[in-house]
Amino acid sequence: MRSASELLGWNIPFDQNALPREWVERLPIPGAGIVDRIHALEQFEEAASRGPLHLHLLGVAQLLAGQPFLAVRSLGNTVGANPQHRAARADLATAYAYTERLDMARVVLAKLVDAVTAETVPALAALGGPESLRYPHDSPQAVAACRRFNDLGALVGRRKREETFLLLRTADDAQARSEAPRLSVDQSLRHAISLMELGELADVVHPFDQATEILLAHYPVLESEQWEQLARILVAAGPRSDRDKALGYLKEAAPQSQVLRQHHQPSMLERRLLEQDAHFEAQLLALEVANGVRDWSDLRRPIEQLVRRARASDYPEPYQAALAKAGVVPNEGAHHFR
Repeated sequence: MRSASELLGWNIPFDQNALPREWVERLPIPGAGIVDRIHALEQFEEAASRGPLHLHLLGVAQLLAGQPFLAVRSLGNTVGANPQHRAARADLATAYAYTERLDMARVVLAKLVDAVTAETVPALAALGGPESLRYPHDSPQAVAACRRFNDLGALVGRRKREETFLLLRTADDAQARSEAPRLSVDQSLRHAISLMELGELADVVHPFDQATEILLAHYPVLESEQWEQLARILVAAGPRSDRDKALGYLKEAAPQSQVLRQHHQPSMLERRLLEQDAHFEAQLLALEVANGVRDWSDLRRPIEQLVRRARASDYPEPYQAALAKAGVVPNEGAHHFR
């Protein structure tokens, strides 16, 4: 599944003119080397204590450096300290979108869009706040904010249609398996890929586990394409021990595999960035669990996300701690390899 950040491709920051030019010029360049990104971030981290403006700059720098969860914290604190800061609010919406919280991004962005009311976005009524947050009608910022709001709505609709399609497709595949349990490797592969796509879209572990079981029904007679899909599934949802073994098999079967190229061992500096972001993602998910404690439909999603990350992440400790705090004992997943 392509991420929201890839599909939206928004400019960061939302409004460069709202920030000091000398600081904008120091922002990390997306795709730059890890040393350059960390060096750029350090300047903004050191300056963040100066006030909301520099905290806003830090959030933007974190977004550009690949730390969207930390950006949510920094930009959320910026808006909390200065609720009238429209540019920071727009960048906070970007951070929420880039962490796949599309509905929250729409709510945050809606405060800036003239055509949006509590009737079209009911969550706005709970937020309250002055109408003066909206950009002047027909200003470039108002047009851009409206376009982004509509982009989010379109993406939410697209994701829902994709999920409905995959649910129907995997149900048809399951029906075919019940009628002819011993399917060919190719048929099993198609079913497993659909389940993997559903797991990625819904961000839950169960479809990944089903996909693993389907492919392993043919183990050890698997060709390189099946090994590649199996490794991709286990990279996405674990368990980590099975993932590492599958990657080992894949190195022998298809050493030029795209999965192997993508799953490189991060450097110490990359680990620092990734681990920092993982800690705040776990904190954010734990907060969502706490806020949804009276509504199972709200509670289930963050718990499922925590379970998946506790199993698959290279930095599982913060997710495991958040699950323990919520009183959840996750299924570690079956171990299939010897």
